[in-house]
Amino acid sequence: MSTLIPRKLGAAVVLTALTISVTACGQNGNSGSNASGQTGQGGDQTLTLAVPASLATLDPASEAGILNYQIAALTSDGLVGLDAQGGFVPALATEWRQEGNDWIYTIREDATFWDGSAVTIEDILYSIEVAADPEASPSTSFYWPEGVTAEQTGDHEITIHLPRVSVPFAYIPSAAGGLWVTKKEFREAAEAYGSAEDLILGTGPFKVVEFAQDSHILLERHDGYWGAKPSIQTLRIEFIPDAGTRLLAFQQGEIDQALSIPLSEVQTWAQAAGAQVRQIADRSYYGLTFDPNVEPFDDVRVRRAVAHAVDSAGIVEGVLQGYGAVAYGITAPETYAPSLGDADQALAKSKELPQVGYSIEDAKAELAASKAAGGFTTSLTYPESDQNMGKASLAIAEQLKEIGITLEVKEQPLETWVSEVGNGEQGVAWMSYTPTTGDANEITGWLLAASGPGANPANWTDQATADLIAQADQTEDPAARVDLIWQANAIAQEQVIYKPIFWGQSVTAFGSRVEAPETLDAYFYYSSWGAALSLKG
Repeated sequence: MSTLIPRKLGAAVVLTALTISVTACGQNGNSGSNASGQTGQGGDQTLTLAVPASLATLDPASEAGILNYQIAALTSDGLVGLDAQGGFVPALATEWRQEGNDWIYTIREDATFWDGSAVTIEDILYSIEVAADPEASPSTSFYWPEGVTAEQTGDHEITIHLPRVSVPFAYIPSAAGGLWVTKKEFREAAEAYGSAEDLILGTGPFKVVEFAQDSHILLERHDGYWGAKPSIQTLRIEFIPDAGTRLLAFQQGEIDQALSIPLSEVQTWAQAAGAQVRQIADRSYYGLTFDPNVEPFDDVRVRRAVAHAVDSAGIVEGVLQGYGAVAYGITAPETYAPSLGDADQALAKSKELPQVGYSIEDAKAELAASKAAGGFTTSLTYPESDQNMGKASLAIAEQLKEIGITLEVKEQPLETWVSEVGNGEQGVAWMSYTPTTGDANEITGWLLAASGPGANPANWTDQATADLIAQADQTEDPAARVDLIWQANAIAQEQVIYKPIFWGQSVTAFGSRVEAPETLDAYFYYSSWGAALSLKG
């Protein structure tokens, strides 16, 4: 869903370096199996997974980063879930239906929390209340329409009342959207829910045993889980920000799986003994955001000059090594395919949006006619672990140098980078957003919410665009809805508020001990993906 950052980061972002641990803890924190996943005391099997990111909290409602969502898919349930293709599947609700502005859910009777207690209607209603509370859920509460209410309407039934029709609401009460059901008694007793001290209490296939910020998360199988149980007993997730350290650990068999490996190093990872790499067309959006309230970017000619100087195709081939595609709009064509029936048709339609193509000659002409005809100096920042974004930034700096603009590229820690997105001080900034649902308006629902400063990352005001996006969220005909989104996208690109650069991909590496899935669909890591992992033998 269109969450306030950091979930909008297309690649995982890291805070600090760490030394990879070579042991995995048992439930009591003692060593029970080695990091390569071999059988240890008690016969448990451990799969060790590395990510180029760390978490400040286990609660995605407080920190909605992409990794938070991937972990939540292992530990938590909403009322509904998603499969790897983005389709709806039962979770804590076995059935659901929409009647006007109401959504009615039949609650399953066999769900338990990790402590063995039954999930109650009271717990679910409490979790919805928390999810919609801006103070309790600062990163995700705005998914829930203002004025939403929920009540018990049967022995095993709840009804959520919306103030108006909302097409994207179908995704909101899911762990990929904005609901993670917990036990009321547990959360109310926690001093800092999601912290290393309090942890969380969920209903998912894995339970959290240990969490150390900037180090690791230790998960164990929840044997009382209502759904398909993972074959893996223990899953250890290591936070390893340094790409070289992560690669070396993989080559030495100290980790079994690695998410989001650097695209420029895929072949090196693939050459490790027994390695298998799988790419995911994750439908992520990468592009530049221009704040029209910041000089000299208040001049559309300046924005157009910068956009003309960006060689998107060159970045896709040179930086991404072909793991991506030139973006012609904000939303990837595959996201529109269910509404239009064909991704190729959606791509063709995207190419009809106003484009500011690569042309140094046109860039020079636009800048010469602008208020900054003599050139200027500005900066572009990127989060420290997204080296693809960093390399693309350097490429853009070289291209801008040709037209007389000095672009100072700066690497920043996550918390700094996040705090500056949309702060009204950056004339040009990166935007990267990986959608976690199949909603056609997920990304554009934020970027094109043009009701004024603070409503979108560009602090852009355009009432016609804002009206189109609001109308799209209430339009139930899929094709008509996409048409409204495209109209809004066209206005933004005509005004050069956004410069789409590429639609990305991510790559996962599996070690020799893992039964790697043949394919990884776009929403694999937002489905119950732990059940799809297994160790050989």
